[in-house]
Amino acid sequence: MKGLVGRGRELGYLEALYLQSGLKTCAVYGRRQVGKSTLLREFTKDKRTIFIQSSKQSGYENMVRMRADISQFLGKELPAIESFTEIMAMLERICKDEKTIIVFDEYPYLISDAPYVPSILQRFIDIDVKDTESMIIICGSSVSMMRDETEKMDRPLYGRFTNRLVVDPLDYRTCMEFHRNMSEIDALKVYMTVGGIPKYHQLMNCNTYEGCIKKCYLEQTASLIDEGHAVISNELSPFEIYSGIIACISDGAVKLSDIAQKMRLDRSSCKRYLNKMESLGFIGQPRPMLGAPKRPIYKIDDNLISFHYEIIRRHGPMLSSRSIDQNKKYALITNDISTFIGHRFEELCGQYIDTEYNVKERGRWWGRVGTEDTDIDIVAFVYDDDLRINTILAECKFRRQKTGFSALNSLTACASHIGCIVNEHYILFSASGFEGKLEEFTEDHNVMLVDLDKLLGRSPPDKLDRKSGSFGP
Repeated sequence: MKGLVGRGRELGYLEALYLQSGLKTCAVYGRRQVGKSTLLREFTKDKRTIFIQSSKQSGYENMVRMRADISQFLGKELPAIESFTEIMAMLERICKDEKTIIVFDEYPYLISDAPYVPSILQRFIDIDVKDTESMIIICGSSVSMMRDETEKMDRPLYGRFTNRLVVDPLDYRTCMEFHRNMSEIDALKVYMTVGGIPKYHQLMNCNTYEGCIKKCYLEQTASLIDEGHAVISNELSPFEIYSGIIACISDGAVKLSDIAQKMRLDRSSCKRYLNKMESLGFIGQPRPMLGAPKRPIYKIDDNLISFHYEIIRRHGPMLSSRSIDQNKKYALITNDISTFIGHRFEELCGQYIDTEYNVKERGRWWGRVGTEDTDIDIVAFVYDDDLRINTILAECKFRRQKTGFSALNSLTACASHIGCIVNEHYILFSASGFEGKLEEFTEDHNVMLVDLDKLLGRSPPDKLDRKSGSFGP
């Protein structure tokens, strides 16, 4: 599937901005392959627009490319251009002649070898076109650089791009549109592997999840085999340190002290690296709820990065071997994929709660029951229609067989060790449905069952209006 999928909110934002009077500016950014350029081309397709595309080249080569972009817009060959100032003078005349959108796509590439560009663009906005009706857009995949250029007070463009549009990955329901020829279970597994990035979903275009993994990860020319590393290196340097920290988390070192020790970093330096990755959404800290230990622990939030480090990195030599065929490679990683998908399903269920309920706070609970460590997958404080706080306790199961009483018993057993819980509601998530006896039992008790129909929005969510209280099957 090609073209734009979803993005109604983003298009609406840009259209409303475009209709405002006077000069408009907007910074558009988001991680690589999230669909920024496709979004902007859809927004500008029926408008007078110059689309200036930069790339990882020298300043001179990008300048030649700009000349070609402007020549194409004007429909005539322009003479040689010696400076960026000359380019902006041409754009000034175009904007003054008629309302025009100027898009500087991959702006970070443009300024990496031409650090003087932001100052010239500042003058262009402040003086040259300030009295026009035109619109200036800068767009980039380096989120950290785009933030620095527009939000730091010592940068020339500070205060010039107060309109900012962050293009986030698509939600799992929207991503089902990419996989109409695939079973819904497999389509959800694709989402949990590549995480709502349109380009990746377009690449995962086989009829089965297994086929997608073989094509994109197990072939000799697999398109996504190194993408996890590419996402990190596009944003962060030194790559070796950031990659090593993520590898530590993947291998179970989730406390700051353990990560710092394994990476041979002092705690303050390690904390800075962690904070940087957390600001980009690569990693996160589970929010402790209902008295769970408040010591910070870390997890990998990004699906694609998580899959790379938990599956691809651990089986690297085997996956790169030319003597092992794809079927054997896939068989060797099947168990690890099942474990991975089970963990990612918890986050998908968290998205469901965020979408269907008025959430005040969401996290998880962990602690000890007897001599064993245990946890509750999702704990959320949500408002009901009367603005009363309710507590959701949820268990998430992504497996072939239907979910039965054992999952409910496990959830209620954990809850019984927590203490006082206000207005509790139990939710069981199961992609494969539920056993009949459990369905009968929950009709008259304080349990909500979320199957595939509810996950995908075909059935409405349960309302938080049942009488709360403890019970047992």
